[in-house]
Amino acid sequence: MELKEALGNKCNGLIYRAKVNHYATDDEIVLEIRLRKLKKKSCQGCEKCDWLQKGLGGICKDWPVEEICDVEHGKLYTLDFCNEWRNWETGKVEDWDFCLKKVREDEQN
Repeated sequence: MELKEALGNKCNGLIYRAKVNHYATDDEIVLEIRLRKLKKKSCQGCEKCDWLQKGLGGICKDWPVEEICDVEHGKLYTLDFCNEWRNWETGKVEDWDFCLKKVREDEQN
């Protein structure tokens, strides 16, 4: 049993607030999307979230994030795995994508 389960804590996932900026320079038009992790609202240490966090900063840092262009400024999102591909012989997950899921308004508090 994990420590969080023993303490009765629920995993909220990794929660991010979206910040979207549009601006133009002399040579280009820029759409900038930033997602800032909210430490107090995010999970404090289950195995899945720990793996997600390590993956983002390490081996998976160049992997695409599904639905990133659909984010709304100021809204909250959670990061998760999606599009898992399993080995047909072993059943183990061999590849996946990251995806953003919007946090419902009633879950944001």
